[in-house]
Amino acid sequence: MPNFKTHSNHAIVVGVFLSIGLIVFGFADINQFLTLVLLTWVGGITPDVDSKTSYPYQVLTVLISLLLTWFSLVFIGKLDYEKYYTCWIPAMVFIFTWYVSNKYLYLIFNHRGIIHSLPFVFLSFFTMYIFTGLKFAICFTSGVFYHLLIDEIHSFKHKKKSLGTALDLGMKNISTVICYLLILIEVLYFLLK
Repeated sequence: MPNFKTHSNHAIVVGVFLSIGLIVFGFADINQFLTLVLLTWVGGITPDVDSKTSYPYQVLTVLISLLLTWFSLVFIGKLDYEKYYTCWIPAMVFIFTWYVSNKYLYLIFNHRGIIHSLPFVFLSFFTMYIFTGLKFAICFTSGVFYHLLIDEIHSFKHKKKSLGTALDLGMKNISTVICYLLILIEVLYFLLK
């Protein structure tokens, strides 16, 4: 499969052209250019979160740990502890959450599972559209879709067994069924809004 660098570089190129198109056609402002490119890049590397050895997975586990450490600092700020304890509590929170998330987060995501599928593209589009708007949804999901497309092209080109798994619509497991249900709920939300 293509590596992190390949997906990252392609996502940036797609993000640049997509952002220019959105700006030229009046869907975005020039000040949002870097944000749109960054969002496309994040979408382009997101499907690799499902592999424990991938760089995006490693980054995600560190980000989860940093976020929980930040929450612990906010919580400690509300308590009246001495400074000695304030240094050790966030350090222990970081180490514990990094260990737990690094060791067990991959159990949630199967490799080439729901995140490497078209239902995830649709779900991420509707979710991003609801919470951030059309231009951001287009950029993020374009990155995700282009990632899947690159995986399929690579599988086809090298005659791999994984051909057809990235652009799959099949209901292989319960997470795919849940994803379809979430998409249905979001579509109904739009229709009834």
